[in-house]
Amino acid sequence: MMLRLRRIYTCGWRRFTHLLTAIGRVCRLVMNLHLMQHGYPLTIIRVANIQRTDYYHALAAADESGDAAPFRAFIAARVFESLQRYQEVLG
Repeated sequence: MMLRLRRIYTCGWRRFTHLLTAIGRVCRLVMNLHLMQHGYPLTIIRVANIQRTDYYHALAAADESGDAAPFRAFIAARVFESLQRYQEVLG
């Protein structure tokens, strides 16, 4: 359910992100709020490495084909990374 909502928030508005880049930020904010409500940590999609490119490719594939599996896998990997960071900090 969580990732279906993420897909709705992002994929449904993806076409407009070229015109209004803030929509992508709002979608990621909504995704993180939803994750937090369900006990997951905040996720960060890094700009400095390949993550942002992979994010856009997974998002485009979900938008074009209707198959959100690669996008869900991408978000799940980011959640796992966040959980690992929390574990490192908390020991």
